[in-house]
Amino acid sequence: MFKLFNFKIIVSVALILVCSTVFISMAHASENRKFPIDLNEYPASLKDNALIEIDDNYSSGALGATQEEIDFWKGKTRPQSELKIKASPFTKGSRLPAYWQPLSYAFYYYGQEANNTCSKACLRMLMKSVTGSAPSESNINLGAFASVNAMIIWIASNHGFQYYGGFNASQATMEQNLDETIADCNMPAIVGLGETTVSGWPYNLPNHYVSIYSIMSDQSWVAIADPWAGFIGDTNNRWYDRTFSVLYDAYRRPQIEIGYLW
Repeated sequence: MFKLFNFKIIVSVALILVCSTVFISMAHASENRKFPIDLNEYPASLKDNALIEIDDNYSSGALGATQEEIDFWKGKTRPQSELKIKASPFTKGSRLPAYWQPLSYAFYYYGQEANNTCSKACLRMLMKSVTGSAPSESNINLGAFASVNAMIIWIASNHGFQYYGGFNASQATMEQNLDETIADCNMPAIVGLGETTVSGWPYNLPNHYVSIYSIMSDQSWVAIADPWAGFIGDTNNRWYDRTFSVLYDAYRRPQIEIGYLW
């Protein structure tokens, strides 16, 4: 009887711990930066540009930013109210070992469905992970769009929360932006870049988007989800890691300024 009583207590405690863990995980998953955005902040021309449909035969995956878009986002920083206070902030030069800072919820992978829809695939990954629901590519109603500004406007218009555009950034600024997005705000980022196999990337893609879903605490490495792998059926390169220096070099490689979403 005593053993049975102890067994019941152990089972009850285990159930409480499991339920508490699930509850905490669900609560933590909701602690992402879904801060509301007033669309009136955007100039009408930027909103109009985001609604322009690109020819479906457009052969590249990412569009360069216009000068107006670059100027609009220049110098914009995330308000401190959107950042969390880290319990043990890691700074470069610290003797503490660096560690991965993953999102607090499952990050879902989607491959792109056409050669020019890497932006849509990255948006699907973002929306599924953050909101629990991913629209189909055909329901992302911007044609074969592929600009950072278009993605930001689409998220704000359809889901009412804020992302920022990064353009012509230094490596230090980009590191800070992605660290804030992933580690502080619990949200994935999307980066426009140029992949080359000679530089250690799996493909040769001159203008392409990838999703970033984790970053090391010293910003030395990032974890990447590449939508092109799903398009060509390559199961080995859906997920991979790269040093931030390699990522930054790829970000600066395109002859156009694609930018990143953070």
